[in-house]
Amino acid sequence: MKVIRFLSRFIPTMLVGITILYLSLSHVTSPYNVPNIQNLDKIVHFTMYMGLVSVFCFDVYRSSWLSRYDGSILLSGWILAVLWGGLMELFQKYFTEYRTADWFDFLANTVGAFAGILIGVFIIRPLIRRYKKTNKRQNAPIL
Repeated sequence: MKVIRFLSRFIPTMLVGITILYLSLSHVTSPYNVPNIQNLDKIVHFTMYMGLVSVFCFDVYRSSWLSRYDGSILLSGWILAVLWGGLMELFQKYFTEYRTADWFDFLANTVGAFAGILIGVFIIRPLIRRYKKTNKRQNAPIL
């Protein structure tokens, strides 16, 4: 029961991870109106993993007891995101015929995950702390 309760705090993160899984393995054709920007896919990879880890940070900081261990939990979240990115690249190589694995995609995932940590520590944590401080008397939950 404790495991289910613990995992339930990360439902938004899991939904983003599942979305990344779908986008990484589906056969998506690019729209005709997309400008031809060199390395646009790297920007997309960076953004997806930055979003994944930012949502993870939100899940950590909205939980009072988890945020006490934020250093080790955030490092664990970053490592899991990097492993997830590596797994997606391996899945693309071995389980699809229309996608290929790319080391630079993996690098973009890793750097994006690190950017998500920075967003979590320097933007999300102060915002949630300010919210909790102003709503402490009302016991208002954060989502």
